[in-house]
Amino acid sequence: MDSNRSGSDFFCLFRDGRNNSPLTQHLPSLPNAETISSLPITPPATDTDPEDEEVLSTAVRVLSTEAMALSSLSRLYATNPVARNGFVKAVEAISTAVIKGGKVVIIGVGKSGKIGEKMVATMNSLGLLSVFMHPIEALHGDLGMVKPVSKHLIIPISSTCNAGMVGCLD
Repeated sequence: MDSNRSGSDFFCLFRDGRNNSPLTQHLPSLPNAETISSLPITPPATDTDPEDEEVLSTAVRVLSTEAMALSSLSRLYATNPVARNGFVKAVEAISTAVIKGGKVVIIGVGKSGKIGEKMVATMNSLGLLSVFMHPIEALHGDLGMVKPVSKHLIIPISSTCNAGMVGCLD
């Protein structure tokens, strides 16, 4: 396939018969763009199943809870000077580490560690160099990924605010 052609151009070659590939015989059964765009977005209605209603009720409750949490967070950052200042300082610390060529190192154990891993995945997808380091693994060799340079930012996460897990890393 020509690298300058889009995927739809590739299939049009088959549909128009300009390509004698063995796949050509199967492609006439594929719907064209007009057919696909006219299909309904939602599945056809069916008889209401009590289990479906329970699933939908749970989904609506979860979405409503998340919406309320985001609304509360927005209100907090709009009105609370301590929260506003903390947020700005966190963004500045991350920006400074990235600008200096450092990385964001997130440390956590248990559920806090899982949250830290998700934060690292999000930061990396945004182009911010970050790594997750388990504190126990750090004591057994992984601390080498941080090397003693001041350009890295270390963010310990703890649900109990107990610094004991990272205190020995000082």
